[in-house]
Formats: sequence, C-alpha cells, structure tokens
Amino acid sequence: MVEELQRLADELGTTPTKVEMRDQGKFSPKVYQEQFGSWNDAVMAAELPVNTQQPAELSDKELITELQRLADELESTPKMTDMRDHGKHSPTTYHTRFGSWNAALEAAGLSPNKGSSTEIESNNRRDDDA
Repeated sequence: MVEELQRLADELGTTPTKVEMRDQGKFSPKVYQEQFGSWNDAVMAAELPVNTQQPAELSDKELITELQRLADELESTPKMTDMRDHGKHSPTTYHTRFGSWNAALEAAGLSPNKGSSTEIESNNRRDDDA
C-alpha cells in the first residue's frame, strides 16, 4: 500500500489526495484509513509530505465546488459520511464554515438532508448493522 502511494505521488508529482487515490490508485482511501488510522498517517508512512492546506485557507467556493462534485458523482445529496469517505475535505470543515452540514448543502444549491446530522449518522450505523 505504501508503494502504491509512492507510485501515484511519482506519477502526479505531488502527494496524492484521497480523491486522486480513489480515482487513479489501486486501493481506496478508506482502506488506507483503516490500515493506518488516517489518510495523513498513511501519507507519512510513505514518507511523503502531508497536504498542509488548512481549512481556513479554503474559500467557500472551493468547499461548495467539492460538495457539488460529490453530489454529481453520487447522483444524490451527499451525507457527511460520503464527504468523509469520498471527499477532499472534512465534514467538520463544512460545519465550522457554514454552521451546519445542511447549511453547507444549501449554500451549494443542494437539498438539505432530512433530520439532523446526528440522526443521519445514527441511521447510517443502523443500516450498516442490518
């Protein structure tokens, strides 16, 4: 897995993002997160520089564009777990910037998820257990 991260970094000329790994790599970012504890821990294990762009440096437009990209990819309104597993940014970044996940969705022109974020997360866990 480390060799695959290094291979893709060589190909891209920079440390791969989770999205780049998902689209162009052998393994999903989720596998790296499960194996190493986090994406950044996997990047460090591969002796690559960690992406240092801080959430505060991201513009609202960049965050919204990523939400819209993910919605297009999923063909539905993304949930926080979708962003965590398949997006470029942490759902926490959206919550902090926009006040809530649903407010971020609305800013991106997407329909808000039904129920609260906590209810959505709880329902996903129950679905996974079924």
